[in-house]
Amino acid sequence: MIIITQDDHSDHRKRRLKRSLFYIVYVSVAFDQDDYENLDERINITIPQSAQNIPVDRIDSSYTINIEENRSTLKDGVYIRLHTDIHCQLRAFWFVNIQRFYKELDSRDFRLSLYDNRFLKDNCVHQETFNFETSGDYVQRIEFSDAENYLINNNETRREYPLVLIVHSLITENSEEFFQLPIQVATLHVKSSIPTDPPTKFILRISKLADGRSLVLQDIFTPGAFHSDNTCAVCLTEPVTHVLLPCKHACVCRNCFSLIDKCPVCQRFVTSYFQI
Repeated sequence: MIIITQDDHSDHRKRRLKRSLFYIVYVSVAFDQDDYENLDERINITIPQSAQNIPVDRIDSSYTINIEENRSTLKDGVYIRLHTDIHCQLRAFWFVNIQRFYKELDSRDFRLSLYDNRFLKDNCVHQETFNFETSGDYVQRIEFSDAENYLINNNETRREYPLVLIVHSLITENSEEFFQLPIQVATLHVKSSIPTDPPTKFILRISKLADGRSLVLQDIFTPGAFHSDNTCAVCLTEPVTHVLLPCKHACVCRNCFSLIDKCPVCQRFVTSYFQI
């Protein structure tokens, strides 16, 4: 799978769209939705004159993780969807101290601490490890039976991440891949039995590269429910070449891009873009 890197950052996930890809943030840039909702209607504005072109790089990812939000809770467990092209390992850490998490994540010793099973050892309540020794698609249920009780008794202020997931190549006697391939790290909010608690969702997804950089993963979306994922949503013939921001729809070709000032899928004004 190809992962794309760029500079936008958003919290929201578009559940109704059929398919999602990933892009990565080097520097997080905040966008205020009110800035776009209050814009006056504009006519005959071409995108190349008004939107910023975000430069991008590409990296390969051998594994990706997603969650089944609707049926994942502290009580029933969290359902993880994993796609992997290599032998890999999934680690789950329950109720992780947030400050200690970032300190260990940013440490130069990060990979060695994973290799030696020291990562978050003293800064989580419970942990599990799952090995996937063949490539393919998996659904893995992760459960901490005492999660609800722990939350009620110890974590009402939410100073801890309910769940942290880490995916990396399988550690063997020859662990060259482990020290070379990106490691995916995800923090999750997990829905409790409290009626007002929001649904389970990713808080943050990070790819840790071999050189120590941390790149923040975000979704980009294609309008696959309406037509072919790879064709422009305007002309329906040419391949998609542009991802529009801040909505993150990958939906227009190079020619049609110069004719629009709003996303053809969601009708949100385009303020920046990158090419794929």
